[in-house]
Amino acid sequence: MRTSDVFWKLFATTGSISAYLMYRHLHPSPAA
Repeated sequence: MRTSDVFWKLFATTGSISAYLMYRHLHPSPAA
């Protein structure tokens, strides 16, 4: 499983915006 998949599952489970922001900081996406 990719790290991003783990993060997304965490977001879906916790609904944590801070977790999402942390992900965006660690894994910036040019698609967004």
